[in-house]
Amino acid sequence: MVRIAGLAMIGLLAFAAPAQAYCPTLPANTEQEAAENDRQRMLCLSQQIDTTARTLEQNAQINSLTTTIQRNSIQRRFDMLPPVTPARQF
Repeated sequence: MVRIAGLAMIGLLAFAAPAQAYCPTLPANTEQEAAENDRQRMLCLSQQIDTTARTLEQNAQINSLTTTIQRNSIQRRFDMLPPVTPARQF
């Protein structure tokens, strides 16, 4: 779980610039508009973080499954080898 959180933070840093592009700061004429714009931007950034975290978690799961498949494939190849008989001593 800590690993996923660490990956999420790295992903957040990596995707910070695109998040700013998707969540622009809008100009406001009043404090209420500024507060609403800030709230909307924070909501947008929160959604970006959530999306990034899910993507990183899915990538971690895919990597884990790929490793398991490769390990099982190697094990099957070893299982198909003929048994080794010990050498006779003279």
